[in-house]
Amino acid sequence: MIQENTRPISASRVVASSLGVLVGIYGMEHGFFELLQGSVRPTEAPLGLDINALGFGFIIDAIGPAHEFWPGASEPAFTIIPNFLITGILAIIFGLLVLIWSLKFIESKYGARIFFFLCIVLFLVGGGSPPLSIGIIAVLVATRINKPLTWWQNHLSEDKRDILARFWPWSLILAVLVSLIGVEAAIFGIPFIWFFDLEQMTLFLLIIGNLSLLLTLMMVPTAFAYDIENLGVKEKA
Repeated sequence: MIQENTRPISASRVVASSLGVLVGIYGMEHGFFELLQGSVRPTEAPLGLDINALGFGFIIDAIGPAHEFWPGASEPAFTIIPNFLITGILAIIFGLLVLIWSLKFIESKYGARIFFFLCIVLFLVGGGSPPLSIGIIAVLVATRINKPLTWWQNHLSEDKRDILARFWPWSLILAVLVSLIGVEAAIFGIPFIWFFDLEQMTLFLLIIGNLSLLLTLMMVPTAFAYDIENLGVKEKA
């Protein structure tokens, strides 16, 4: 008789996989809009920056003027490839690889390391900032999947862990929801563009971007606290 593995999935695994899926989707979305710009060389940078501001590669707008849904639609990205079409194709490919790896293999022996490598490549081929901002958080969480969370256990009292654990999984749901709202607003502007002018929209996107990052950081201790309290990932006595 084959015995099934009934070990519950840890909150840490859910966080790492969920963030990885977001990175993959956002990377593919950047790639789609870059692909639409065709086989042309980047010549202009967004936000008044120099296109070669980093000294190598190109700072670009993933969404070209011909494909803007509202006047301020802009998704800054970086690419080492001097061609929008190739950049877009590679961003879609590596975005898909990041997504698949996040769902299937991030818990494997070298899962976190390979995920980190894929995120770096995705960033370098036009995947935007998520491979670095969200991706780094996902990598750090992935290194602690099913591991003793010694530091957190030592620095959070049992009462604090209990309080934090109660916010799981709502912290994840809220962080993902705010992140998706921010990306939707950046691309389509709806419905916020109906109420805000261009300057207000820019400020709104800045605020929701920072809020999304803050919520993403805040959900990490809730997941760790849940794992410590419910899955027994404590330091062995």
